[in-house]
Amino acid sequence: MRLINSKTHKLEEFTGEIPPYVILSHTWGENEISFQEMPNFVRLKQEIDPRQRAAYTKIEGSCKTALKDGFEYVWVDTCCIDKTSSSELSEAINSMYQWYQQADVCYVYLWDIVDPGFNSETFLKSKWFTRGWTLQELIAPSNLIFFNQAWKDIGTKFSLHEYISQRTCIPSSLLLDLAISESFSIAQRMSWASDRETKRVEDVAYCLMGIFDINMPMLYGEGDRAFIRLQEEIIRSSPDQSIFAWESGSWEDQRGGLLASSPAAFSKSGDIIRSDIQSDIGFSLTSHGLSVKVPMARASSGEIIDPEIEVNYTFTAVLNCQRSYGNSCVLGILLGKNPLSPHFFRLYNVSLEEVEKSEVDSSQNNISNVYVRELWRPRGGPSYQNLQLNLSGFNEKGFSEKERYLSDNNTSGSSLDRFEDITHTAAVRFTDSDGREFVVLLELKGNPQHIKVIGPVRKSRTLEEVIRLSRIERPWKTPVDRTMWEHSGREWRIHATVKRKIVWKERCLVANISCEDSREALSAAKLLGRT
Repeated sequence: MRLINSKTHKLEEFTGEIPPYVILSHTWGENEISFQEMPNFVRLKQEIDPRQRAAYTKIEGSCKTALKDGFEYVWVDTCCIDKTSSSELSEAINSMYQWYQQADVCYVYLWDIVDPGFNSETFLKSKWFTRGWTLQELIAPSNLIFFNQAWKDIGTKFSLHEYISQRTCIPSSLLLDLAISESFSIAQRMSWASDRETKRVEDVAYCLMGIFDINMPMLYGEGDRAFIRLQEEIIRSSPDQSIFAWESGSWEDQRGGLLASSPAAFSKSGDIIRSDIQSDIGFSLTSHGLSVKVPMARASSGEIIDPEIEVNYTFTAVLNCQRSYGNSCVLGILLGKNPLSPHFFRLYNVSLEEVEKSEVDSSQNNISNVYVRELWRPRGGPSYQNLQLNLSGFNEKGFSEKERYLSDNNTSGSSLDRFEDITHTAAVRFTDSDGREFVVLLELKGNPQHIKVIGPVRKSRTLEEVIRLSRIERPWKTPVDRTMWEHSGREWRIHATVKRKIVWKERCLVANISCEDSREALSAAKLLGRT
């Protein structure tokens, strides 16, 4: 461990017993002073680059305040780690929680607080409360002091615990060292990070390793896979089933697996605690997916059924956790059964179920072992979650739009709508001058997209029924982004394309659906190589 000598401003390395030291918590800015620049720190005092003035003042202030408090050494993450060494960086990140925990004092430097005294409004708005790494820096130290931009003491973790708890939703008992983080459920601890951000997506996971007492290698470049790896490591070391007690409507959580894509999925899980209904219940990672033992599986109607036999129902898998405000119910998650495999999948964008404890039979005869597997994995590349429908030529040929369906069940016909279901769906139902109906259907599953025209369709069937029957009778085999369909032998055709575009500075799938006469259709067919 390297420490800055607060008198000489030189780095010193310690391998055995570590002397008393102060540790700094702060938010990174531009042009921070690095490990390679520290040997020139004294010279920087006379020849400081204006762009590094704030970074220099931060380190200088830490050292001066530490000396005033009698501490000879200070640790600052920007300059005490050689980040050009991947092995050293990985070791430091895995050790960081322990370093903050073992520090004599933690100084929190709030550069965006300029008030000379304590002001609760500006304090709670500090950027420091929004960063991922500062969560462990708040929890780990036993002694923590807040300073404003001028290095004036504005309070401690103990004296300001009510304000901090209000801002972070971390219980005061933890802030006051009356409880340890391990006494809180995994879901609760995840919720504390749900609204925090990191500069690199992988750090969303890496900054939480200490809070869950996890060590794992750093693999920058793996993206949100890092958070999946973190949860897998937690599963290997803890039987706490609240790790599955999350709710999310985001695109990344539509894959059907039990693990969340980010801590944001736990934003509503701050009041979830462990329960005591089960014994000898666990879960493990297998080649078939995540194996979870649950004491019951319940159909949505409430009937108790065997998930290994029944394939046409939705099941509630009961978790060994509950809301803190009620002791009569435990929580469950909705699972669907894949009829073509032994695997289950988690239903998307649904709330956690509440199950009366009296309904739960946790005897060995009623425990089911189910395998939950993701329905699909992202192929990489940009994600398109918005859809714009452009229609042309239909009114001129006597067609009228009868109904429009989008995944969020918005039938208002608005031009831009956000997808909400596992297979993103948009459909438009048309009626011709003779009263016959047909449907243009666009579906997106992952990045592959499919567009087709279905007709004629029965008037008695709802648009949702047409979509479901299409998936069964005419399942997608290959991606289709352009299609042409001739209607009832007449001299016009439906031409549909879907393209990626930027609309209002956001990625958007633009579907152009047009009714064309035979000459226009012939030109388009040549473009597609179909004539």
